[in-house]
Amino acid sequence: MLDLLQESIKGYNLPFTILVGCIFLYWIIALFGVVDIDAGGDFDVDTDIDADTDIDGAEGSNEAQGNFLDAAIRFVGFSDAPLMFVISIFAVMLWVFNLIANIYFNPAESNGQATILLLPVIILGFITTRLLVRPLRPLMKMIKGKEAPAPVIGEQGVVVSSTLDHEFGRVQIDFEGRPLLLNATVSDTGQTLSKGDIVLVVSQKENQDSYIVRSL
Repeated sequence: MLDLLQESIKGYNLPFTILVGCIFLYWIIALFGVVDIDAGGDFDVDTDIDADTDIDGAEGSNEAQGNFLDAAIRFVGFSDAPLMFVISIFAVMLWVFNLIANIYFNPAESNGQATILLLPVIILGFITTRLLVRPLRPLMKMIKGKEAPAPVIGEQGVVVSSTLDHEFGRVQIDFEGRPLLLNATVSDTGQTLSKGDIVLVVSQKENQDSYIVRSL
């Protein structure tokens, strides 16, 4: 245990150790009901800058970044789980793999070698998070609780993810004067909508926190 503690506070492991500590503190607080366990579920995965810019290529760069985040979310299965749940698993996986990688492949404790090891550590973290998230869907639903879904059927919204198709997408609606983000798929399996398209919420998927929408 002492060896693990000493390894955890080394410079190249310390950022991941702090991250895991913050995640642990979050869940302790969540257990007492101080914060919402599903906090972050309304996280906007797009990073487009709304302010006008005169820098050539900035819009394309933002769109590419949004596409990358959408792809990452699809890959790890965020559409099936609360965002904080996925972040927690991913953070723990990064911490574990970074510890193991540096113990076995960085015996000289070189910061340069530790930096090189970050790429395979992140890739392994993504893959392991995906493998763990999928089978844990029942546990995620238990953590989120059996909350009554908001009466959003029939409401109009706007696509806020870079794309929305029959597999994945995000829609924002105005619900009781506040923005509400929904996981959504399009009703027509052959249709793909883009960010900014107006849609109508037509139904909720059975036993899922996701809605079916159609284009307006």
